[in-house]
Amino acid sequence: SVEDIHTQILAGGYATARAAIDATAAKWPEASIAKEVSLNRLGYQLVQEHRVDAALEVFADITHRFPDSASAWDSYSETLEGAGKLAAAAEATAKGLAAIAQMPAGPRRDAVDQALHERAARLPR
Repeated sequence: SVEDIHTQILAGGYATARAAIDATAAKWPEASIAKEVSLNRLGYQLVQEHRVDAALEVFADITHRFPDSASAWDSYSETLEGAGKLAAAAEATAKGLAAIAQMPAGPRRDAVDQALHERAARLPR
């Protein structure tokens, strides 16, 4: 579960948790912890707990698991920007903008597109 992965991150770091996620996904591909939305929620939970380094590891992993997800790149770039890692945030934002066409049309896509464009405008190029 997401709670178990959260506990593993706190106890042993994200590398340990990532191994558990990989094992679970291999055994049960439809497991909720293997889904982008679950991992994204976990990343934001860590941000709220002021565990930004752990959150960045989660978000980076999400972008590796779901490289065509503009939403994943948006979350990662937002957290990088908040951590003051502006060059990396700009790079992640560009990847998100490149992936936006992959999202289905609708309010979620519009919100991610707007967030990425606003972030791109304020980050160094």
